[in-house]
Amino acid sequence: MKNAILLVLTIAVLFSLSRCAERTDGEDFTVTPSGYEMVWHERGSGEKPEVGDYLFFTASYSIDDSMLFDTRTRPDTPSIQLTAIDDPETKDDPVFNAFRLMVPGDSITVSQRGDQMEVDQHQLGENTVDFHIALHEVVSEEEFQIRMGRAQERRMQQMTDVMEREDEVEEFAREVLNRYQNNDLGGELQETPSGLQYVIHEEGSGRKIGRGEPADVHYYGLVIDNGEMFDNSFRRGEPFSLNVGAGMVIPGWDESLLLMNRGARVSVFIPYDLAYGMDGRPPVIPEQADLMFYMEIQK
Repeated sequence: MKNAILLVLTIAVLFSLSRCAERTDGEDFTVTPSGYEMVWHERGSGEKPEVGDYLFFTASYSIDDSMLFDTRTRPDTPSIQLTAIDDPETKDDPVFNAFRLMVPGDSITVSQRGDQMEVDQHQLGENTVDFHIALHEVVSEEEFQIRMGRAQERRMQQMTDVMEREDEVEEFAREVLNRYQNNDLGGELQETPSGLQYVIHEEGSGRKIGRGEPADVHYYGLVIDNGEMFDNSFRRGEPFSLNVGAGMVIPGWDESLLLMNRGARVSVFIPYDLAYGMDGRPPVIPEQADLMFYMEIQK
């Protein structure tokens, strides 16, 4: 009898923690089974996802209003497969706690205090990490695999289309280099205080790239002195991905990309001190080599 009473009390407590309530400040909130406070900003409709379903969502993470990460800076919508509630890897994860209570169209914030974290909680102290999540769509595993198959087919076709442009791009890049070497670019050629020079062939209809933002760039690289091609993404069919201004590439790349709009087509002439320096990158890039890159910045 005593055990039965304890079981009833336990169920009642769990129910009170996970039920939806109205806060005194008017916000629609829930405390998840793992103890994370979850606030609804918008309510969607439909059924909650089932184990094995794939969830398409956008999310951002912040600590005390300082943004750490935002999936909306990427061109694709991320997806994740929902695990079972007792899965040891995700049962206490605040994001998965939230996903299990959401339906498509929901927009929420789920919060995790520093003392609720097993790792690095001493660094957070009393600070709170807020996970801002919008759930857009839920699909079955079967439907997800069908979509992935179609996406792979599109990707392979896109790669083929890009690879077929290599000769055309080479011809154009060499023509621009020839005009540069003959001082024939006139007013098209612009220069920054660092000595970086560039020509914008097409402005691009996207917004200007911000520092720290991701970008995908197709490029064709030539050594200015001898015209040797040392690398190009068109041969591989895939653009190079980077976070601009984060030091992932040579300084001339970071500087030039921060000047450009998404969708732009440009040629950039980079002095050796903004490229690979005194030593170069043997055997393909000589010492003190000034470089030209024809670039197509993807939208």
